Amino acid sequence: MSNKNIFLTGDINVGKSTAIFKFLEKYILKSNRIVGFKTKPLYENGCLKGYYIESQISPMISNISENIVGISADVGLKKCCYGVTKVFEKKGVQILCESLKIPNSIILMDELGFFEKDALQFIKQVHRTLDSPHKVLGVLKEKKNDFLNSISSRKDVKVIRVTLENRDEIVNEINRYWE
Repeated sequence: MSNKNIFLTGDINVGKSTAIFKFLEKYILKSNRIVGFKTKPLYENGCLKGYYIESQISPMISNISENIVGISADVGLKKCCYGVTKVFEKKGVQILCESLKIPNSIILMDELGFFEKDALQFIKQVHRTLDSPHKVLGVLKEKKNDFLNSISSRKDVKVIRVTLENRDEIVNEINRYWE
């Protein structure tokens, strides 16, 4: 089995990102550099305010507000999140372009979802990255949209659904695809 690009999907908080980092810790960190990005929550006074993108090339962020890719807002009685397209177009594209320049690296995309659905340059760069010789390991939001479908339907992408029942075996399953 050989899939160059592997994405995990599943319910919120089932352990997708945790499985990725357990895999990287067990099999990869000693021999490859991890680049790409993580999307992380931004809390203020205990409340979710949004999400920001963090480069794995240089994870220190001096100004998180310039990296906000999703804004959480109250709409009536519902909590909604909206994507910030211009940050994906600038920061997201920049991170992926820089990642491609680092030889023998694994490109992390944690996570791809609906925030970036209108970020056309970012979407193109994601596909260029998947086309590259680099291995890509990431998380796909378990939603349906044209962007996510364009990734999951690629022949060079393996999508693994993480559940409470299989999450402890995901580390070994990823390794089997990359052996």
